Amino acid sequence: MRNYIFTILTCIVIAVLSLFPVKELHLENMSLSDKTAHFIMYGGLTAVVLFDKNFQNLKKGMVSLPLWTVVFPILYGGLMELLQAYCTNGNRSGDWLDFIANSLGALIVYALAWLAVLLIVNHNKKQ
Repeated sequence: MRNYIFTILTCIVIAVLSLFPVKELHLENMSLSDKTAHFIMYGGLTAVVLFDKNFQNLKKGMVSLPLWTVVFPILYGGLMELLQAYCTNGNRSGDWLDFIANSLGALIVYALAWLAVLLIVNHNKKQ
């Protein structure tokens, strides 16, 4: 669990942003669209999960991208949408489009990480 401290902290921040009423967070005049914010939050969560997963191995030049590192943020995004819909007394609402934005953020960051690893491995093979 200690190896995933940044993931845990990021999940706490996302939970606070997702579950507290918007007026209490003073985000009602946010300049980014809601869907962009969801995309960035869950893309960021995926990046943090990947970093935490690989932090110890980065020094050795080893990186792994197991499927759970993208599935976890997608499931967490779904959980937050369900909690918004059913546990916020009408202060927040769950939204399928938010869930899609969450998932796209996670999937695109995972795909970019996969592509980066692939390019680095191919570059190292040529040398």
